Amino acid sequence: MTQLVYEMMAEAEVGDTITYKAIGELIDRDPDEPIGLAAIRQTADRARKKLGAKHARSAMTICGVGYQIVNGIRHMGQAIVHSRKARTQVKRSTEILSDVDSSTLSHQHRSQLRRSRDVMAARLDMMDADDAHAQAEAKVMEELREFNQRRREERGRPDWT
Repeated sequence: MTQLVYEMMAEAEVGDTITYKAIGELIDRDPDEPIGLAAIRQTADRARKKLGAKHARSAMTICGVGYQIVNGIRHMGQAIVHSRKARTQVKRSTEILSDVDSSTLSHQHRSQLRRSRDVMAARLDMMDADDAHAQAEAKVMEELREFNQRRREERGRPDWT
């Protein structure tokens, strides 16, 4: 099943949308049922990994719809989204570490707490340094999306809907 979905994604052009329904029809699963949608997502995720390794592009999730084939700067956008999620987790970790009552810890554990706080602070600093760069990338990503949309319309190529 993964191979079939991979081939569908490989044949699609950058900017094309492949819906959960289209994948469901291909692998005989109903996207309107939780088990069917889970099977579709699992199969598509495996196909997406293969697509990235062999074609230097990926399928970006479109919530509630399916996947859009992306490359270049949009592909980088996927990494940025994951980075933002990681930033939220690092911030939360930092908050939790700052709430720890070090007076209840042994000397060894206080040292470990300081190191953990330092590591989290360093991670946040690195993420802050990337923010300006990410904003510039977002602008380029939007321009690329618009370019691909115009190109798709000019070619008269429909999405996989």
